[in-house]
Amino acid sequence: MKAIFSRNQHFSDPVLGHAGLNKAGLHLLRLQLASGCFGWRRLVHYAWAHRQALRQLRRDGYVVLPNFLPDAEFSLLQQEIRQKIAAVDSQTPMKFFNEHGFGKKHFFSGGFDRFDGNTLNRFYEIQPEDTALSALAHSERLLSLFSCLAGVAAKPQQLSLYKVVHGAGQDNPDIQKDWHRDTFQPALKMWYFTEDVTAEHGPFAYIPGSHRLTKARLAWEYRQSVDAAKRKAGGSFRIDEQEVCQLYKQQPKLMTVPANSLVLADIRGFHRRGDGKANAERVSLYANFRPHPFKVW
Repeated sequence: MKAIFSRNQHFSDPVLGHAGLNKAGLHLLRLQLASGCFGWRRLVHYAWAHRQALRQLRRDGYVVLPNFLPDAEFSLLQQEIRQKIAAVDSQTPMKFFNEHGFGKKHFFSGGFDRFDGNTLNRFYEIQPEDTALSALAHSERLLSLFSCLAGVAAKPQQLSLYKVVHGAGQDNPDIQKDWHRDTFQPALKMWYFTEDVTAEHGPFAYIPGSHRLTKARLAWEYRQSVDAAKRKAGGSFRIDEQEVCQLYKQQPKLMTVPANSLVLADIRGFHRRGDGKANAERVSLYANFRPHPFKVW
């Protein structure tokens, strides 16, 4: 029974993947309980904070805030980030390991690399000497907004500087470029983009409103859970574009945004990494926040 109220969403677990329990609606019960806990936490701690952003997140599943920093602050931050990335990349050139699927972390001094197929994810640690980056990571405005939308207090160490480098060819596809939802509970990802994001950079794509548990979505989740229990599969469910667009009567929203834009999204909604041009880079200050699904306080 402990597994039911855990973070685990993999159907290889003997309880979570029990065929009879899923036919009886176990997965749907966890979905709805997690939603209730999330809503309660946010009500108790952040009921009156960031109401406009919260309204948009509840409606669409994502929030876009352009011109997040004043021009002078942004200029200093952008310059510092460019210099930091150039210095680290010069000291530790990017190396490709030809891993398939969701790769393991390859650590280097000041960060690590991880691959999704042929797409490189490079994470840079924010150091105290990175004054502009540290100031933003500790920004009360940013942390307060992130905490409100995530439903649990955010911390500066959860943020990192992040660069995506798109691979070339289809011999080792990036699984993050398939439509999917990450979690069974509401959870939040954040990108603060320090360079313009255009179509060639592979922008984050989202189906508006797809975080909501409509009747059609619950029916879809039920079918997926019954099938996953048979296969003992993972819980990050995939879906094709035609099906998800029909499910929510929405077309994908591509987050093509100018530099100095903040994007936040509930990753229970259907999303994917966009198809970027080979070797195109996308730079952001990034955080992935998945609070315990059944935390009530």
